[in-house]
Amino acid sequence: MPVRHLSAGSEGAPRLARIVSRIAMNRPASRRWVLLAGAASGGLALGCFGAAAAAIPADGDDPGGGGKDPPGPWAWIRIAGDGDIAAYSAFTEMGQGIHTLVATIVAEELEIEPAGVVVLPAPVAPGYANPFFGSQVTGGSTSARVALPALQTAAAAMRTMLLTAAAERWRCPVADCVADDGAVRNARTGAVLGYGALAAAASRLTPPRDVAVRRPGAWRLLGRPRPRVDSLAKVLGTARFGIDVEVPGMMVGAVLNAPVAGGRLRRGGPAPARAVGGTTAVVPLEDAVVVLARSFWTAERAAAALRPDWDRSPPAALDSAAISARLKGALDGPAVVAESTGDAAAATSRVVRTLRLDYEVPPLAHAAIEPPNATVHVTPGRVAVWAPTQAPGAARAAVAAALGRPEAEVDIRATLAGGSFGRNLDTRVIVQAALAARAAGHPVKLIWPRTQDLRHDNYRPPAACRIEAGLDRDGVPVRWEQRIAVPDLRTASDPYRHDGQPPAGADPEAVEGAVANPYAFVHRRVEWSDADVGLPVGWWRSVGHSFNAWFVEHAIDEIAHHSGLEPVALRRRLLQAAPRQLAVLDAVAAMWPAPAADGRFRGTAIHTSFGSVVAQSVEISLSTAGLRVHHVNCAVDCGIALDPDAVAAQMEGGIIFGLTAALHGSVSVRRGQVQEANFDGYRLLSLADSPTVDVHIVSGTAGRQAADALGGVGEAGVPPIAPAVCNAVLAASGRAVRRLPIRLP
Repeated sequence: MPVRHLSAGSEGAPRLARIVSRIAMNRPASRRWVLLAGAASGGLALGCFGAAAAAIPADGDDPGGGGKDPPGPWAWIRIAGDGDIAAYSAFTEMGQGIHTLVATIVAEELEIEPAGVVVLPAPVAPGYANPFFGSQVTGGSTSARVALPALQTAAAAMRTMLLTAAAERWRCPVADCVADDGAVRNARTGAVLGYGALAAAASRLTPPRDVAVRRPGAWRLLGRPRPRVDSLAKVLGTARFGIDVEVPGMMVGAVLNAPVAGGRLRRGGPAPARAVGGTTAVVPLEDAVVVLARSFWTAERAAAALRPDWDRSPPAALDSAAISARLKGALDGPAVVAESTGDAAAATSRVVRTLRLDYEVPPLAHAAIEPPNATVHVTPGRVAVWAPTQAPGAARAAVAAALGRPEAEVDIRATLAGGSFGRNLDTRVIVQAALAARAAGHPVKLIWPRTQDLRHDNYRPPAACRIEAGLDRDGVPVRWEQRIAVPDLRTASDPYRHDGQPPAGADPEAVEGAVANPYAFVHRRVEWSDADVGLPVGWWRSVGHSFNAWFVEHAIDEIAHHSGLEPVALRRRLLQAAPRQLAVLDAVAAMWPAPAADGRFRGTAIHTSFGSVVAQSVEISLSTAGLRVHHVNCAVDCGIALDPDAVAAQMEGGIIFGLTAALHGSVSVRRGQVQEANFDGYRLLSLADSPTVDVHIVSGTAGRQAADALGGVGEAGVPPIAPAVCNAVLAASGRAVRRLPIRLP
């Protein structure tokens, strides 16, 4: 990672280099060591909680508040006495670029360059809680929406305190002091003091309660493309992901989980594993066996050699047909009303024809390239954990409970994650690693082999939907009744909301993307049926939006097809009261310079999620070789694009992720066991089969402040792609797609 040294001298460079090599590259290092390194020469630490900023002693060991009152900041900035600057990120870097954004926000307010900010993973503490979830979680496309106001406030307060400290030193008005390139300059005399020289004095000042942050019109860094701060390290192979962690004396483990969800280990002799040379230990757990060795290759072979006796009942009778039958049964069973709006009587009086449309989606795996892993070192007074977790608070609580230790003794260090998509909200691998490390008496790095990852995921829940659309004499839907059957995610292994009590009402994530629909139906009713399908389920990139966008948007095209209407024109008619969505729809339509060539067909879909509006329009062809998606146009209104390149990259990644699911994604179950074991059976979209993608960012900031204008982009690109492709298939063949993945006759 390139780091620009900001102090006048060079004495801080060796220490900063150690910070970069150990922390920014995610090598193990003591958090106390980092904080004390900044305090050794006198420094300033500042954080913000809500709109208030507070100065914190630079030698503290709990920058997040640790339960004190007030609870402390969820974003921290530290300036060492030699001018080195570090910022804490409360969000796991999973490829979305949050570390780059953190550095850029801080640099924007402190009048420096982002390369001068070292980004450190935040410890687990209440002050770092994500306000969208009430716990320390990376998810829901919230990172930028939380980081911008929090870090802006903290950095602006720090800038104000540095200017005030300089004014006191020079005995001049604060108005004469200007922040400039890591220093404060006296506009009248030309005198200059580096931030490091002012840090100690600034730390003794009372932080301002109200500070003026830079607004978009005054930004010099935000709103423009920025190079990723971690790109060089990733290219050179020096970036450290969870799977790369090394600890002295460490053993490496592989796991063999119970073959069916809910299965338990009856007995399992270690002899077959020990017969594999190099095996050091076999640790039986309640529902798994962990094999330890000096290398993962040895541990994986030894785990594969085991023949445990498992209790497989009752899920052993479950198969894919039974899952589908349970979904269909839920559609016909009791339901909870999630939304009922408009005038039902008026809508019914205008209906001349009713269409009934049924759809179904299968369970899906996350299939992140980095499989689940964790490294744990258990000692009498401390448990150190390194893992690519999205939920460090939940991970700490789970490890503490499993080991019977106080949470204060568990130190979670979130590493870089090689993709995630919700997979790393699961804490099972971390708990297994902790139990194995305690049993072995050595640090343990546990890695789930790919087979275990795909067969023991918390899957995107399967779902079924029935839409009854009442059409008027023009073929336009005026009455919309939708029932969604999907498992309740609130009772899954929820790391940040589940309180053990039976949830009331409709699961919000089951119906997200169906309720609050911007289409102007005279009457809309949305119902939800809880469908217990017998599989462990969890949060998959864009969650309920991933299937509800397909249900709604493919139904709109089916209605247009039955009514003889042009699909985009029908959407325009239904979106007259939704100017933001209408602008995005018009923008994506304008991206096609000419009609489709012979043999090419187009489909369009639009969806609102995570505060952003995304429309996608695809061009496909059908042949004896199958379906080919040639090109995707994407228009997005995410409010303010803090980094246009990052927004485009997230749209492109979401499109490929969603297209993979639409064309190939399906988890099949036989006798209670998931059948897909690797990428030969659970296909990812190849580079050769990927379409070209163009992204157009629609400005949507008029009349809104920066923090209010932000929409999430990490997941918003996923939902529209499946319906857009299915709509193109409908245009090409006249046949609707009733179940994903797409299978042509």
